[in-house]
Amino acid sequence: MVAGPPELSFILVNYFSEALTRRCVEAIRRRTRELSYEILVVDNHSGLELSCMSSGEADMRVIASERNLGYGAACHRAAQEARGKYLFFINNDTELLNDAAAILCRYLESHPEVALAGPQLLDAQGRSVCSFDYFPSFASKMFGIQFIKFFKPRDFPLKDGSVKIPTVVDLVSGACLFIRAAVYRAMGGFDPQFFLYCEEEDLALRLRQRNLKVCFLPEAKVMHVGGGSSKDKAALKKEFYISFFKFYRKHYGALRTKIIALVCLNQFIWRYFFGKEKELWGPLIRWSLRGAPESESLRYAPGNIDGYPGCNVNG
Repeated sequence: MVAGPPELSFILVNYFSEALTRRCVEAIRRRTRELSYEILVVDNHSGLELSCMSSGEADMRVIASERNLGYGAACHRAAQEARGKYLFFINNDTELLNDAAAILCRYLESHPEVALAGPQLLDAQGRSVCSFDYFPSFASKMFGIQFIKFFKPRDFPLKDGSVKIPTVVDLVSGACLFIRAAVYRAMGGFDPQFFLYCEEEDLALRLRQRNLKVCFLPEAKVMHVGGGSSKDKAALKKEFYISFFKFYRKHYGALRTKIIALVCLNQFIWRYFFGKEKELWGPLIRWSLRGAPESESLRYAPGNIDGYPGCNVNG
């Protein structure tokens, strides 16, 4: 590390996944060569002793949270202490495969109109996986992406790994978000109402509203294992839709959210009767019929906290 503030702050969240966190940190140290950096790890009250990870390591700090803040709020807590010009929010179930941070940094340095960027994600077998997505607009949810794409194909680059050049996209995967620290702070950071999921959609949409761009850079490569911190698929699927409906209410209004909730219920029923994993869709149907209550969010599980008061979102 060089004297003075680092160029980059890596930010990770640990939640009962210390082995993954260790591997992620090791890969950061092994691959990141061109930039000065620091690593901030937030332990989201998982009861693990991580201080030994940073013992004697000047590049790393561990922030122990007394509560499980959720993903976005935990990231924001670390961002408040970060000293880097850039912030690299990276899931702990990822591993850098090249000097992705330097590639992302160089691009943003030469493209001031780009505020946020993400790398190409690959699975453990080296196959490309979805690394960016389209905004879940009301029209796309009602009529389908293929119908909307027919009219504006250039707005919908293929997500199959065939994109090989830097490309402006709606949003990049929340597994790896590389953003200018000044922009992140000016935006107010992640919105704490999203306990898990949809924080990247919300941040990207707020960036677009300020005429700032999001870019996918396939030259930067990161392996993403996925599902590192929880195995309860039904609870996580419910949590996704809780955040999804919050995202809709925030950006598209209450009426459209109610319509989308009915569309989703119809999809749950269809998948229950004609698809697989009845144990997954059954709970979603019952939850929807109860009015999709937010009170069943993982946010309210014992040991967690309802948001994080340090966040101030300027949407």
